[in-house]
Amino acid sequence: MTARAQRRMLNEVPLSTVHRLVHQGVEDIAALRQSVIRLPAGPELEEVGQGFQQLADSPAFSSCVGAIDGCHIRIKTPPGPSGQDYINRKLFPSIQLQAVHS
Repeated sequence: MTARAQRRMLNEVPLSTVHRLVHQGVEDIAALRQSVIRLPAGPELEEVGQGFQQLADSPAFSSCVGAIDGCHIRIKTPPGPSGQDYINRKLFPSIQLQAVHS
């Protein structure tokens, strides 16, 4: 969502609603944390670091235990005036997906 869309939404949605939804979203994500996010430890931690070192072909990445990346998923332009808010820097409508890998 673009900054312009966020500002528009903040002007149209009561602050109490935004506050409630943000806090509920954070609580929902935190509740999933233990079952979804697993950080490597011990020998597995070393193995992950070695994998990143090999992938990057550089010993500088031997201590790396994760990576984050994002990509734009093409969508149909939503109808109405807010549709332009989904146009990305490459000039097509999208939403952004971010992922973490370890």
